[in-house]
Amino acid sequence: MPKLIGLGDLFKNTWVIYREKFVFIVVLMIVPFLLMAVNQILSITGNGLVLSLAAIIGLVAGIGVLWAGAGLFIYLRNRAQVITVKEAYRLGWGKLLALIWVAILTMFIIGGGFMLFVIPGIILTIWLLFAQMLVIVEDEKGLKAIVKSREYVKGYFWPVLGRYVVIVIVLMIAYLIFTAIAAMIAGLFGGLGSTTASVLMSLLGVIINVLIVPFAAICMFLIYESLKRAKGSVMVDPAKKQGVWYLVIGLIGWVFIVVIGLFFTATIVSLLMGLFVGQALSGLAIPSTAPGTLPTPTSLPAGLTAEQQQQLKTQMEALAKLQGQLKQMKGTLPANIPAE
Repeated sequence: MPKLIGLGDLFKNTWVIYREKFVFIVVLMIVPFLLMAVNQILSITGNGLVLSLAAIIGLVAGIGVLWAGAGLFIYLRNRAQVITVKEAYRLGWGKLLALIWVAILTMFIIGGGFMLFVIPGIILTIWLLFAQMLVIVEDEKGLKAIVKSREYVKGYFWPVLGRYVVIVIVLMIAYLIFTAIAAMIAGLFGGLGSTTASVLMSLLGVIINVLIVPFAAICMFLIYESLKRAKGSVMVDPAKKQGVWYLVIGLIGWVFIVVIGLFFTATIVSLLMGLFVGQALSGLAIPSTAPGTLPTPTSLPAGLTAEQQQQLKTQMEALAKLQGQLKQMKGTLPANIPAE
């Protein structure tokens, strides 16, 4: 079985593409990440209608990231040709709806897998790693893109997983380094206030994302190209409806977590209700009395006003006096009349 591209060659080739097309990449990706920064800034500083506007901008930014990503994959597929940023966006526009749909499907399926104790989620993540890319590169749509991604990974699961884990670790280290630098820069302006520092961090986050996200995308595209060289063209039989099973797995995961959530909620509510009822019953406990006598309260309930306490005390004294009179009357009844 042919081997995939090694880690050394993977990062070297990624760096070559990244360095040569750095300006193209920055111009392509800057706008959606700037919109994300605007969303964060409005969320920090605004309220009411401003927060609603922030939510709309955040949605537009998310779609913009997918659109820019489509343009990047189009460039990578045709990198032997000269493609402008405008051309990349124009070609990506025609794929945007299909890309959004596949993104929703993959999030649903992978999210449901993670609900089933994590491991299924990891497996599904690797299987569906190239689904969105296939929408752009091979013009696949919907569940067919998902099934085809699985077919590419089939037989190469562990090599793909290993490379994916290394890429994630490298990117996490890069994020930590860049974020630490950004925090130091923001700290120099600490006297301007916490809000200003948060705004500055959001803007610096744009730079971090523009630098790191495209690097990761190029790495994944080169892995895809290596898989395609190793396996050749992958065909999917649409009649088999294999993608339905992925939806079933995702649905099972989401239903499972909802059921578990309802179970724990019901358990907690039952415990709290039992605690409250127990406390209420203990507060209503009546002291035992001998047969034929009236129960006499021995203490005043808590939480009464001074006037209520005085009224209740007067009633308790009257009840005690009445109980004494009943005892005296019982001793004076005629012998032929049974006392009740």
